[in-house]
Parts: sequence; structure tokens; C-alpha cells
Amino acid sequence: MSDTYEQLLRKTCPLPQQNFELKNGSLHFHGLPLLDLVKTWGSPFKLTVLPHIRHQIQQARQYFSAAFQRPYGNIPVKQRPYYGKYHYCYCTKSNYFTPVLEEVCRQGAGLETSSAFDVDLLFYLHQKGSLPPALPIIHNGYKTEAYLQKILQVRRLGIADNILILDSPIEWQRFQKLLYEHPLPAPMPIGLRMATYAEPGSPYHTSRLGLRAEEILPFYEKEIRTCDKVQLQMLHFFVDAGIRDEPAYWAELHKALDIYARLKKQCTSINALNIGGGFPIQRDWHFDYDFRQMTQKIVQTVFQHCRDQKIPEPDIYTEFGTYTVGESGATVFKVLEHKLQNEGEHWYILDNSLLNTLPDIALMKERFLLLPLNHWDKPPLRVQLGGLTCDQADFYPPQGIGKELFLPALSSRELQEEPLYIAFLHTAAYQDALGGYGGLQHCLIPSPRQIFVTETADGKPQALLFKEEQDVDGMLGLLSV
Repeated sequence: MSDTYEQLLRKTCPLPQQNFELKNGSLHFHGLPLLDLVKTWGSPFKLTVLPHIRHQIQQARQYFSAAFQRPYGNIPVKQRPYYGKYHYCYCTKSNYFTPVLEEVCRQGAGLETSSAFDVDLLFYLHQKGSLPPALPIIHNGYKTEAYLQKILQVRRLGIADNILILDSPIEWQRFQKLLYEHPLPAPMPIGLRMATYAEPGSPYHTSRLGLRAEEILPFYEKEIRTCDKVQLQMLHFFVDAGIRDEPAYWAELHKALDIYARLKKQCTSINALNIGGGFPIQRDWHFDYDFRQMTQKIVQTVFQHCRDQKIPEPDIYTEFGTYTVGESGATVFKVLEHKLQNEGEHWYILDNSLLNTLPDIALMKERFLLLPLNHWDKPPLRVQLGGLTCDQADFYPPQGIGKELFLPALSSRELQEEPLYIAFLHTAAYQDALGGYGGLQHCLIPSPRQIFVTETADGKPQALLFKEEQDVDGMLGLLSV
């Protein structure tokens, strides 16, 4: 066993890493000393570093730009550029907070919506002047009548360049009825979503989202081709397992390209392939995903298929959610108590609920990067973390992930004298929406405060309090007390 926690960690985790480092015995995240934020606002809190969102968007655009310039990469063959365009979109369900959406919009990235209320966010951003004109908007998700009406309203008001992605024939019937009742001055751009196979081990074989591959051509010929109120512009697909260099992913991409080529030969207006999201983020110390190579391989595959089919290459759309925002976030807790239980189990009790604040731990058995903010000079101790609720599932690390958790060893007395703070890193995607941030929380544990980091005029980070910790009046108000 190593003498100190720092010595143990350095055996498995090379420091510094891109988003975090140790300086003067204190953890820095995206260049910010987290202990300074604790001194200012206390704990617990959630932190989102907005400039990193900009970095992610720019980085992905650079990957695709490089691949478009040389579709065959370094293969020694005669090359010409990929003539389509690349469109970066952000799926809002990953993180709905207005500062996040405004940062995305400032970068000129498009948005992907999933529900009727999601469209209301667009109206809100438009009223604030935060929604750039002609911004690409992709409407995914199941289309209720309320959702479809708001999609048509966006189009009618001309506040965005929106496109409706059809998921089923029933959706089309519902939408067609609204189009005839409330005609648009010009055809509505639409896309068709192709259902993909689920990854091995899933309880189902095919995603419920989208049309079966063999349905798409007959559906277009029967319903879309003869309707002058819509214009087919996009084919959409998404692989649940993400964008991975695996046979299952390439099989779905080739299937989508086959369908796209057959549609293109019948429908000149279709000009876009939407490959959804799926770029991963760092979840372990030795993250080695090759974004550049994967992007190159995707572009080369699309380029070659279009050459073989003698059709123009399409614009490529992506809908990156976790990739956009995930690594920008951290969730900070204080250890309240060290409890020694039976069989020598050491528990660190935290000052909020893991179940409420990081629900993917229980739902997905997710393992986040976890580091202490201080006490790196203490000896390491194998521990488990317990949240404040009385629920058995409120603990970390989850069962079945096969890794032990070590943190600096402190007794309860030492914790009272100088508290230990810990940070779960790369937590800004999905956790607040899934956990119902600001709403009714399990055991009535309040939602922690939210801090956003922006930049000053001279480029220095500036931390601002966005939401204070949920108060009792706000929570009881939900119960009509």
C-alpha cells in the first residue's frame, strides 16, 4: 500500500490530465481551484464550466473539417474534398439550463428538441434575443399533437430553420391533418428516422424510435412523394451504443447509406444524413478514444458509398449531447462522517444524496471520475460513499463495476477539524433532468446550488451563482402546503 493517497493515485492515473490537475495539494478543474469555490459557497454544489462547451463544439468541427478536406485521410490516392457541409447540433435534453443553451447558440450550433415544452425553450431564447436567425433545429422524439402544433408555430413565425423528423406512420397522419387545417406558406422540411438494432444484451431487438428500414422506401413512395406540403430533406439514425469502431455501428451506417442512396435517386430534395450523437467522454483515467480517426472513417465511408452510387455526398448532421456538455461539469460534496461497519467496511457519509444528484449511478451503474479536493497527503483508505437518503440504493460505487474506491483516510474527529471534500467529475449531462433538479426530491433532500463559470472580457474564468440551494418554501410549495 502506498504511503499517501497521491502516491497511490499516480500509480494508476497520470497527472495532470486535460481537464483536471493537482496544484499545491488541491484539485483544480478546468483551471479552477475547487476549494476556493467551497470557501465562497460551501457545499454541496454543481459546477458547469461554459467555456469548455465552446471547446467541444470547435473541436468536433475541426475533426470534420479535416476529414472533409481529405476524405481518404493519408491513403495515397487522388483525392478531392467532400462537397457536403457539416452541421453541429446539441440535444437540449442533455442539459436544459439557459446558460448552457445560450453558450451553444453563441457558437452557431443547432439544437435538437424532444418534446412540446422543449420547443417552448426555443420561444424563450428567441424572446431574449439568444436564438440566432436561421439556426438549424431538429425535432425528434414522439410527436404529440401539442408538440406538432408548436413545431408548426416555429416554422410559421420563421424564428429558426427547423426540420421535423418523422418517427412513425401514425405521426405522419397526425401531422398531415394539422398541415391541412393550418397550411404553411411553403413546404415543411421533414426527415425520416431509421430504426436501428439494439446492442447485444438489450431486452429488445430493435429501437422503438423510427421506421423499420424496409418500411422507409414504401412509406416515402406512398405518403411523401405525392404530398406538396412537405419536402423530404434528411435521413436520420442513431445507434444507442454510441459511435464506436465496432461492426454493429458500421453495419447500421451502411444500412442508412443504402437507404439514403435509394431515396436520393427518387427524391432530389433529400440532401442530409443525420448520424445522431454518440461521441463519448472521459469516464476513466486512461481514456484513449481517437475522435479524429473515427470522424475520418465515418466521412470516408459516406464519401465512398456516394461515389459508388454516383450521387452527391450529403450534408452531415450530428446531435452531440453528452459530448457537448458532460466534461464541463463537476458535483462537489463534503464528507460528514466516517462510519466503520461490520466486516471492516468504511463508509463516508456525504452532505447530499447521490441518488438525487447523480441518478445514473443507480440507473445505469455509471462510474464517474472521482477525486478529493484536499488531503492528498493522507494515507489511502478503501471506502464506500453513502448519501443522505434512507434508500439502500443511495451509495457509491455501484455493484458490478469491478473497481474499488480509495480516498484519503480521515477519522470523524479529523473530518470535524478539517473537512474532506470530494468531486465527481464530468457530470453535467443528463443528471439534473433525470434527477428532477429543483423539484420534489427523495426524502425531501434539497437540490444543491448551481454555479456556472463564464469568462471575463480578458479571458479569465469567472464563477457565478446561478441557483441557490433549494429552500423549504420552494419544495413545500410543490406539495401545496
